[in-house]
Amino acid sequence: MATLAELIPLLDYPTFLAEKIRHLKMEESLNEEVDGFIFLYDHYNGDTQKIKSYLTQSKQKITRSTLPKIHKLKWVKYAAIFAIIIGIGSYLTLQKTTKNYYKTYANTDPGLPVFMSINKHTLDQWMLEYKDKNYQKSLKTGMQLLNENPNNDTIQYYLGVIQLELNRPKQALHYFSKINTEKSAFSEQTSWLKAICCMYANQPKAKQMLETIAHSDSYYKAKAKELLKEEF
Repeated sequence: MATLAELIPLLDYPTFLAEKIRHLKMEESLNEEVDGFIFLYDHYNGDTQKIKSYLTQSKQKITRSTLPKIHKLKWVKYAAIFAIIIGIGSYLTLQKTTKNYYKTYANTDPGLPVFMSINKHTLDQWMLEYKDKNYQKSLKTGMQLLNENPNNDTIQYYLGVIQLELNRPKQALHYFSKINTEKSAFSEQTSWLKAICCMYANQPKAKQMLETIAHSDSYYKAKAKELLKEEF
């Protein structure tokens, strides 16, 4: 069962906090403080800075009874209303495809044993987590490493791969897009996986990217042609 101590550090990572909250709202039983934290999160519409400010100023235990009483509807009702709204608009899209393009067309990157320029011990441990397919833990470790080395394309690349392994193409694309493909050693891999990410939400763009790869000398040339043939 989730605890408040696990949620507080995620305030520094809004995207992952939102994902965690979404999963928690599906659980039938939550402890009082976690339930209160979710209520606070909804109250401030996911604004982590406002949540941090409130938690810094308030010395009360985090429960629904001690939090601002502006929302009259519980988060369960909000979730139900939101699900109905998005469900109507996305039903046909969801029916059209739930295909995991990454698993279908891409091979899992085996990972690298040692990296240069930054703490080898920490990176070795990170790669062990990755190779053990402990993706949730390796995601957290990678994010910490990226905070310390924000321009490191190796970390950015593997965070993108981890997100794809977790079936989160939108988040994966966020990391891949930070990589300068004209200079990076991960240029070809990144271009290929960016195209894979776009297959989920922007297929016209994905097709354009795949055609570029298919007409290049990239290692992924044949795979790009295969995907184009199968999907377009």
